[in-house]
Amino acid sequence: MEPALARACQDFEAIVLRPMFAALKPAALPASADEHADDGAGDATSMVESLFADALAMAFARAGGLGIARELSHALEPAER
Repeated sequence: MEPALARACQDFEAIVLRPMFAALKPAALPASADEHADDGAGDATSMVESLFADALAMAFARAGGLGIARELSHALEPAER
């Protein structure tokens, strides 16, 4: 399997998985960004939550994920001649 194709398929799987992980809230973060609306911390909380979802989705996809990347790469790789 071509490494560039495998990486692209993993990136695609991470994009598919990201909304699922975005729904999760890290326990260390406040429950709502509205709690800190007056001190500007709400923006930082939203950014950290977004970065957390991105990192978690990418790590999950790189570790094998749901198998979307594997199936996609098999479907897209050129047939052996």
